[in-house]
Amino acid sequence: MSAPLWQYADYLQYADHPSPLVREWALKGLECHYPEKGLPVALKLLHDPDEEVSQEASLYLAEHATARECPSLLDAFLARKTKASPVYLKALGRAGYVEAVPLLVERLAVTRDKNEMLILAETLASLGGPLAREALLRLLAQVKTDSILWSGVAVFLARLGQSADLRQIAAGYFDHLKTAYPYHHWGLADIAGVRELAKALARIWTGWGKRRQELLDCAAEYFGPDFPVDWFCSADLAPLWRRITRASRLDDLSGAVLEMGRQVIKSQRRDENMLTAAAALTREEKPYRRLAGLRWLLLASLHQEARENNSRRIPEETAGILLGCLFALAADPNYGEVPADTTPEERERLLMELLTGSRPEVSPAVIEEVAELGGRVVKELTDVLVKDPAGWGALRAVRVLLQLARRQPEACLPAAPALLAVLENDAALDLMEDCVDVLATLGPAVLPLIDRAF
Repeated sequence: MSAPLWQYADYLQYADHPSPLVREWALKGLECHYPEKGLPVALKLLHDPDEEVSQEASLYLAEHATARECPSLLDAFLARKTKASPVYLKALGRAGYVEAVPLLVERLAVTRDKNEMLILAETLASLGGPLAREALLRLLAQVKTDSILWSGVAVFLARLGQSADLRQIAAGYFDHLKTAYPYHHWGLADIAGVRELAKALARIWTGWGKRRQELLDCAAEYFGPDFPVDWFCSADLAPLWRRITRASRLDDLSGAVLEMGRQVIKSQRRDENMLTAAAALTREEKPYRRLAGLRWLLLASLHQEARENNSRRIPEETAGILLGCLFALAADPNYGEVPADTTPEERERLLMELLTGSRPEVSPAVIEEVAELGGRVVKELTDVLVKDPAGWGALRAVRVLLQLARRQPEACLPAAPALLAVLENDAALDLMEDCVDVLATLGPAVLPLIDRAF
């Protein structure tokens, strides 16, 4: 294989060339071919008199600088030794240079440059710690009237993962939702993972061909074009979101919303029985309309995408609305399948009711928590299989039995006759594969039961 036309020594030589164009070319060559070896050159050119060269060096260092270069970068920033924007400070966060936090907090308190504020906020969020969090909270209050700055600072503060901060951001978000332009919502979408949810919805939409318009026409006819989005996103709906989605955490909620989107698309038409049954479970005033609102929003998301030439991106405004819904849930400190302050005995009872009940959907966390209860719940799970082998509760019971069989096979042996009976029940086809898995997991001890059954 032939050697590269330009070697490291060549780029090094031309980094000192009188022409700023040549210096910039040499820097780009070093970044492309020798990114680590070229760091000393990038540090030197960060102070270049030509602004474009120094800016190129700043970008280079933001991407490739290591902990070794961090003290020099911090010094360059504090001493104002460069004309470049301080994007290179991102390297401090990437390298975990926590020694910089007090000095960056001091600068953040006095700067009035908006770009510098955002870069400092991002760097402090990457470094973390109580001092960084306090500085970001002060900055969020300081920029509350600037929707663009507020959005950016909110994103960085939320990365620290404090639930109290998320609730504060949620409260502020609803105020900004009334006045901000749609594109201001997009940065906020990162806080609760809505961007990934939007991408997933876009993927679901792909490939429907001629059926799309039929689905969209049906949605427009059923829900109408003037659904009250502001009401739908209000914090007052937090308890309803909790009941409708059965989610106990924000990531569970994203999954639940996505699953509802799948169900809407699968149905291809209004399914009033499904809507009525699910809405009845909310036990709220006008629950049917509220559940319909969720489905309207998902369909409207797809409708907007169709109008944008079938792009694979859900519009920013839709991402903002979805985020508002997630925030409405986050703003309620008591959300979850089972209230956090429930006694252990009452919690176990409620979990078993949820698992073995007739609801089509429960949070995955319920299945996991019931499985953690161990062998003492096997009898209740078996009773469900006997009483209603074709129900939703039986389906979840078998999945818990599978987890228990892997951990405590002997405790699950009493369930074997009920599992065998399911295999003979044509009305329980959905359970059969899982039942076979449980029996196989139980091992040789179940063979005598199978012999007697057949």
